[in-house]
Amino acid sequence: MEKLEWEEQEVVEFFEFMKLKVERFPGKDSQRKRRTPDFIVTNENGFLFYCEQKTMEFENLMSGMSPKTAQDKLKNSMQRASGQFESVNPSRLVPNVLCWRSKNPQVNYTHLENLLEAKIDAFGSVVNLESFHRRARPFFSIIDLHIFMPPWGRPDMIYTPKDDFFLQRLTRIFSEELLNSWGEQNMSPEKDARAVLEKKYG
Repeated sequence: MEKLEWEEQEVVEFFEFMKLKVERFPGKDSQRKRRTPDFIVTNENGFLFYCEQKTMEFENLMSGMSPKTAQDKLKNSMQRASGQFESVNPSRLVPNVLCWRSKNPQVNYTHLENLLEAKIDAFGSVVNLESFHRRARPFFSIIDLHIFMPPWGRPDMIYTPKDDFFLQRLTRIFSEELLNSWGEQNMSPEKDARAVLEKKYG
């Protein structure tokens, strides 16, 4: 496999730990203008799902980024990923999986979950929530699983499958036992959390 960005490499390592085989989408590096997902994921039984990796870029969130700006960034990422999935999987024959990585350790899984499930605005405000969901709803239905990759520990899973068959397939693949094992392996050996954040985020 070609050289990957560190966020992509982390996704590959996670999937391989889940006993999956990960392949770069054919022509992904040489045809950047082509709208395709990052990876094809298989196992010994065959083709399982497509995967796209997106980074939540909220470096300036705590210094004044508005909730609407943060929402728009998430919406735009989901929109791009949805287009990539639809270009190769228009009939939804297999699930579409979106892996998220945050560059800001203060932006975590809860922010994404709250936004997707319409509990509250992603960053604690109710501003523009209804508007956001009206604009982003078309993209929600195309993604069957959101995986939030934290700096350490087990990933968080948000299942949004098109039907029970996809849900059963995905929950079998990502069993609680394997997720917990990955989390235990991926725990930071550092006692000082600040040192870990500096190592991860520079």
